[in-house]
Amino acid sequence: METDPDDKLWKVDSQARPRDDNDFDRAMSFLLKNLSVRAATGGPLFKFAAGLTESSQRIYAMVQCTRDLSQQNCSACLATGSNRMRAICYGITGCRIVQPSCFLRYEINLFLDNPANITIVPFSPPSPSPTEPSPSPTEGKGNNTSHTTRTIIISVGALLLVVQLLVLWIIFRQRKAKETVETTNNFSEENKLGQGGFGTVYKGRLPIGQDIAVKRFSSNSRQGDEEFKNEVLLVAKLQHRNLVRLIGFCLEGEERLLIYEFVPNSSLDQFIFGMEKLERRDGSKSHRSNFKE
Repeated sequence: METDPDDKLWKVDSQARPRDDNDFDRAMSFLLKNLSVRAATGGPLFKFAAGLTESSQRIYAMVQCTRDLSQQNCSACLATGSNRMRAICYGITGCRIVQPSCFLRYEINLFLDNPANITIVPFSPPSPSPTEPSPSPTEGKGNNTSHTTRTIIISVGALLLVVQLLVLWIIFRQRKAKETVETTNNFSEENKLGQGGFGTVYKGRLPIGQDIAVKRFSSNSRQGDEEFKNEVLLVAKLQHRNLVRLIGFCLEGEERLLIYEFVPNSSLDQFIFGMEKLERRDGSKSHRSNFKE
């Protein structure tokens, strides 16, 4: 298939007139595209199609491929010719494009010897795009409602995310009772830091070498599992750079343990939630403070 002709094969009709009509160009392109499909599918012996359409003027056109071309090659050749025709013949009412493997022509006058071969191809110019109506007051209220709904959904989603992260933090911080007891040398008297109505505080050391203070609730503290969990949640929320940091907790069987970082030379009641006074082992009273000294 050949599509590159010599310059002498590009021919503008001698009777053509300059024009300024966009509908004409759209109708001409529409007609050529329709006829190109008909010619390409016409079979090995009849790769020809002719037709007419109307816009501001009546337009006649014909296209033809050589018989040796396949349907695909015929379509490609005519498409190349149509593109060249639109580029070269813009503003012209008649034009012919001759390529080695196909031929295209359109005019505003009948140029075919046999009008019976002409197919009428109706053309409808594109309708202007409708302007979008302004939103009614009802639609405005609907948009506001949708915006409010989205805001609520986003807020609830953020709250759920915070809760999930807090739960994951609690799960990560929870430790086994046996491991915690071992860090305090089985709650030995040597590791005892102090005692109060809530229970006892022991010094311990984690396997990584970090010193800790373990708050062990007494069995008669009357603090149930739910109260203990609530305290863990509240202490977790109260984390502050000036507060003794909560490292973890343990809730296993009868054991209820809170594990804090150990701060040397610091008031013992920093390990006590609720500002309870704690007696030191030497009998002196601690300050009522939860802040690092």
